[in-house]
Amino acid sequence: MLQVTALVIAAGVLAGASAGGASTLVGSVSSGTSAVAARARHVSVERSIPAADDTISVLPDSLQIWFSEPVAVPLTRIRLQHNKRELAMKGAFQKAGDGKAPVTVAIPTKPGPGTYTVIWKTAGADGHAVVGTYSFVVR
Repeated sequence: MLQVTALVIAAGVLAGASAGGASTLVGSVSSGTSAVAARARHVSVERSIPAADDTISVLPDSLQIWFSEPVAVPLTRIRLQHNKRELAMKGAFQKAGDGKAPVTVAIPTKPGPGTYTVIWKTAGADGHAVVGTYSFVVR
């Protein structure tokens, strides 16, 4: 079963959040319908290599993530953890071609078998920051 977690951060709401504003944000997130509707309007991961919940034998040289819409590469951050330890990701993100091309980042070290977690943050055309995570295993 594919499990990708994403959280939408409405920058304007968080920047101006007072005590009342914070409870409004919490109320909309706790309402299942509102959270699903908000997610449907924002960037999400359509697919990735390695894929979420995948079990692979060799860690590839790079991560590739296809988003549901064109993303702002300067605002995109991708982190990789191996067994809950942060790996240093070096080099610039690459995005070639049109909006359907993946965001690619090199994996500079290959620590070996274990659970890997990808933590991503980006923004689409609406300007809202969206963060998410997914994991895969290297045997």
